[in-house]
Amino acid sequence: MIKMNQIKKKIISWKQLSKIVIEISDDIIKTCYKPDFIVAIQRGGLIPA
Repeated sequence: MIKMNQIKKKIISWKQLSKIVIEISDDIIKTCYKPDFIVAIQRGGLIPA
């Protein structure tokens, strides 16, 4: 964690980000949620808008 102006920030790698996006996507799939739109984020991950 890096503390800047009282805001805590955590720097993560692309690999960590990819893992987080996959975990979020899996959780959303389990709920059977069907979004009206899908927004693409960098590196090809897809999450509901």
